[in-house]
Amino acid sequence: MGAHSYALEKLDLDLKNRPSPPVKPSIEEPSVLELKQLPNHLRYVFLGTNNTLPIILAADLNEEQVQEVMKVLRRYKRAIGWTITDIIGIPPRICTTRFILRRTAT
Repeated sequence: MGAHSYALEKLDLDLKNRPSPPVKPSIEEPSVLELKQLPNHLRYVFLGTNNTLPIILAADLNEEQVQEVMKVLRRYKRAIGWTITDIIGIPPRICTTRFILRRTAT
């Protein structure tokens, strides 16, 4: 195998002095998500208004059980990450993977 090298990129983790302002969390400004068709044993419920902030629950829960789950999820909804920008303290660049592909002579 041929030797290769690349320069490591130092990521700026200074969250207070970052060049671009942070994106608002989904609970303040929900993004439009494309919801996929779920299997019959699952269903969507929404924590936000106008079908925003989707959660997937088991379809066989009765309405009382759904309300109990929703009560807990509403209390801790800041802990849920609907998008990568909702995960506080982790810049999206850290979660992005880059693959360096090079053609080799054969």
